[in-house]
Amino acid sequence: MDRSIGIRAVLEHALGSEALRLPPRVETNSPMVMCKLAAAGLGIAVKTRAGIEDELKNGTLVFVPLRDLNIQTEERALFCREDSPLPPAGEALADALTRLLKCIDGR
Repeated sequence: MDRSIGIRAVLEHALGSEALRLPPRVETNSPMVMCKLAAAGLGIAVKTRAGIEDELKNGTLVFVPLRDLNIQTEERALFCREDSPLPPAGEALADALTRLLKCIDGR
């Protein structure tokens, strides 16, 4: 991923000096490009399971959780107007996303 994606800085910090020995050959902010390159055997992609369900099912990609890096996960948020309450549909979406992300992250 390129430097516009926040998790890159987190990974570089977690890897410390090891990150200096792993210079990227390709940098992109496109999750689709990252996954296509990984599926073609041209590298790895660091992302959540979200959006790669089909590739996981058909075996094009595998998901390997990063468990031993002692990193904090990214904060996820649902945004709405500050001056109005979240509508019922928004509440339902927030609840559904929370459940989905807990399943994806294994929490």
